[in-house]
Amino acid sequence: MIYWHTHCKKGGMDSIQIIKALKELQTIARKAKPVARGAAPAPLTARQKELRALVPTSILGHFDRMVAQKRPGIAPVVNGVCGGCHLRIPRAHVAGIRASHELDVCDQCGSFIYSEEMLESAEEPKLAAAS
Repeated sequence: MIYWHTHCKKGGMDSIQIIKALKELQTIARKAKPVARGAAPAPLTARQKELRALVPTSILGHFDRMVAQKRPGIAPVVNGVCGGCHLRIPRAHVAGIRASHELDVCDQCGSFIYSEEMLESAEEPKLAAAS
């Protein structure tokens, strides 16, 4: 198991913000038109540059390799199942992700994984403050 939590603090960024940035980068990558084999990739948009600046380089490098292979760079863990490969993750691993609120890697497919509950719990205080 690889832990990325030591890299999840960059300029005050916490793992929740990094996860959100990676999710948005993945959405942008999926919507982009595919490039021909051997052709230069399309230039980055201002938003992509902004998001990439928020993510530590070690995490970004792994994410980019996954996306270049047409695999999910980041996936949620729902009911103990990786959203990238749809294989069950050991309970202890899932419990560790939930408890630590950190970014981790699926042992089967290599995608970064996170707990959806973690993102939901991060949104709750904002909703309560708005009320």
